[in-house]
Amino acid sequence: MSRQYTTCYIAFLDILGFKDLIKTRTCNELFEIFTTKMKQHIGAVYKETDEILNMDNVKIKVMSDSICFFIDSTVRNALFGLTVTCARFQNELMKMSTPILCRGAIVKGDLFWDGDIIFGPGFVEAYLMEENNAKFPRIIMTMETIQSAQDNTDAVIMNDLRKLVFIDYDDFGVIDNLEKFEGFDIDGTNCENLYNHIINVLAQTTNDSVREKYLYLKNSLLRWYKPGGQQ
Repeated sequence: MSRQYTTCYIAFLDILGFKDLIKTRTCNELFEIFTTKMKQHIGAVYKETDEILNMDNVKIKVMSDSICFFIDSTVRNALFGLTVTCARFQNELMKMSTPILCRGAIVKGDLFWDGDIIFGPGFVEAYLMEENNAKFPRIIMTMETIQSAQDNTDAVIMNDLRKLVFIDYDDFGVIDNLEKFEGFDIDGTNCENLYNHIINVLAQTTNDSVREKYLYLKNSLLRWYKPGGQQ
């Protein structure tokens, strides 16, 4: 039997502070992260009454604190579906009573998967980009990756994809999940809880690596959220 790679959009995510989570969370709580929280994307994406993407096309592999979401790049609106998946997962983690952060990278590349086996140059590229370039609690992609979806994405959905991604200080595209986080936070409790968590962490640690991550997240959140109802 001849096995071949499939060209996919691949998101490699890392849950930050997982060592501490293992110490402070029960086995059942961690299992909840890898089931309920991770599968919020399942269903379909609609534009008005038209189904844009069946999200069952987005596959999942879990490797301890690392999560890989991927989708065959030939599926119509594939990159948009993967981007929505990552945004929803990020937001579900941040809505927890003690918010959990993740970072990651999305690439277009070759991948092979069969049951518990997954490998390929695209997987390695996504991992290295997460490890070396993401740095903060954000999910990044290059502008080339976004542009690669042009021919296989409905025009109106391509416009939505560009709205969901902003260009950061280092010219990486970043999933703007915090705008959606604030937009769907009707009573403001999720944003308030996340903001207070950030402030508490910054007040307690002198670790430069931790501080730079939380300062980045604080500045990102303040683009949309006004603490205490400030104008």
